[in-house]
Amino acid sequence: YMSPSYFVKMEVPSLRILWTKPIESPLVGLELWTPDNTDSIAVSPERYVLHTAGQCRTGEWCSGHQGDFTQALNASTGEIITAEGSDWKASHSCKQMITYNAASDTFLMANFGDYYPKDLVFNGFSKGKHASAKAVFEGWGNGGGKQ
Repeated sequence: YMSPSYFVKMEVPSLRILWTKPIESPLVGLELWTPDNTDSIAVSPERYVLHTAGQCRTGEWCSGHQGDFTQALNASTGEIITAEGSDWKASHSCKQMITYNAASDTFLMANFGDYYPKDLVFNGFSKGKHASAKAVFEGWGNGGGKQ
């Protein structure tokens, strides 16, 4: 899979491109997943974070399945912050959400998975430190990527 998607940072009001960076994952490709996938982006003064999903690449342990991935970039340079990125928090990750809290300088992500885990999963991270917790209720997906 060659990723057709990019982060693009532009200067306002001139719209001069400051930097571009491919949206890519070594495990997850964006191209072959359904249009009901939800891309979500959150922005802090120092980081841009995309939380999305795609299909597992051929030959990987998850081949043929769908899952999420997170890519964090330095807002000034566009360089990937590997300590804050991640792959595969939920299989058949039907919906992804992310938000940023300026008071705690923390990002909060949510995944609804309909296979493993078949739950709503929350993940928070701040400056490379991750924490995870499952919600207390089971999901209602069909195990095939549909809610």
